[in-house]
Amino acid sequence: MWGLLLALNALFLYYWVVLAANYCMHFDDVHFLWKMREYSIFEYVREMYMTRGGNFVSYGLNGVVFTISNWIGAYRFWAIIFYALGILMTWAAFNNTSFVKNSDWKVWLGIITLYNVYVLTSIDYAVFTWMCAMEYYLFAPALCLLIKYLTKDSLNWKQWVLLIALALFISGNAVSISTVTFVVLFAYGMYMWYKEGWNIRATWAKPQVRRLIGVTALMLVCFAIVFVAPGNWMRMEEGNSGVEQPQNMVQFIKAIAVCSGMFLYMMAFYIPYILIALFIGAWAGKKHPMTVPIGRYRAIGLALFISCLYLLVSVIPLAYLSNGFELQRNYTPNSFFYILTFFVVGYLWTCDAINVKFYMSDKWLCRCINICAVFLIVVMGLNIRQDLPVARAYNKAHQDRVEYLLHLQRSGQSDTIIIDPYPSVHAPDSKYIFFKLLGKETYKPAIYYESDIDTIPNGYEYHLRKLYGIDFDFILAEPKAQE
Repeated sequence: MWGLLLALNALFLYYWVVLAANYCMHFDDVHFLWKMREYSIFEYVREMYMTRGGNFVSYGLNGVVFTISNWIGAYRFWAIIFYALGILMTWAAFNNTSFVKNSDWKVWLGIITLYNVYVLTSIDYAVFTWMCAMEYYLFAPALCLLIKYLTKDSLNWKQWVLLIALALFISGNAVSISTVTFVVLFAYGMYMWYKEGWNIRATWAKPQVRRLIGVTALMLVCFAIVFVAPGNWMRMEEGNSGVEQPQNMVQFIKAIAVCSGMFLYMMAFYIPYILIALFIGAWAGKKHPMTVPIGRYRAIGLALFISCLYLLVSVIPLAYLSNGFELQRNYTPNSFFYILTFFVVGYLWTCDAINVKFYMSDKWLCRCINICAVFLIVVMGLNIRQDLPVARAYNKAHQDRVEYLLHLQRSGQSDTIIIDPYPSVHAPDSKYIFFKLLGKETYKPAIYYESDIDTIPNGYEYHLRKLYGIDFDFILAEPKAQE
């Protein structure tokens, strides 16, 4: 079993590294990269806050990322750094908990497997390597780690620093994850109050409660800073989303239903990928059991209810702000908790419960994990065979274009030139064919978000000129008419 999991994760790491190494910046990345040559990080955050949106922590992080990229003249390594941060944060969140009692190499391998499956479900989104959006892969692990530190009896100074950093990171970023976090914090506070018999003085005496109140206050201040940003209203007035806000309660409820239903519909087709999380959770339940005081089936039902409630709460801000149009902003954290739900159900399935014992032999459990691992190894083999040649061709075309444009710039070019388009970023995909047979109508999968200029000068062409110091326009040739 462990050999198959090692092989699966090695294939994924190779796939991820090659995709990252061949990534070509899309529209926003090019824009921010040249802008950070002219702005300080503070000036950049201030301008974005006033004109674009209130996510000041996200903009600050982007400012650091793009400034460093300008300093060292490279940018493709960021996908690896954020990938590693996501794994480390996930491990930190679950190590030494009820689920994981010790951190041996098998625990590490299980966590890496789950995180790789999580990233794999997001690659079809085609913006997984955006430099300006990589923090989205850290939101869900950050929330899990925040909860862990809030519920501990005591913290050392390093954990205090990390707790404050997590609170700032979550509340100064996406509105959707902040909203969910406040609901979680409120629920935890009510639970602590209930445990103390609704006694306010006894509840306040708990260090977890005082820590909870302080962190919540800090996050509310940051959330308010995000919410009142002039850039929020300026962007809404521009109508960038192309979708009107709900005008009444019926439209609002409909938008919530569309957001929730769309996510569940998309994730349903990834159940064959995610099933391995169920059996890894079952393995953890057998090796590190805990007594479930409410019984196994009630606990599983509660876990499923909490998962659905999380989804509903998380989509409410998007349903109001953009009628569900920007569902992708919530896709990555939601998919993490979707996979985590499978893991928790598997854990509850095999661990001890009052008056209930579940016996599943290690042999059969290992067989189930092996079957899932073999299936995912086949998937990764197909992805490597189908996607990587497309990625390399796309990257080569980009490099050739840049070299050609810089050669013309050095030669004194001033007139508009016509250039060839990039090759397609759509790769053959067995999942797409399979989904289509099942009736799922989707866009053809693309391994990168396709950013190219047009047959007239456009914004992307302008940003490329600014980035590379090019003084002339370049456009694509008119598409040939079909005969």
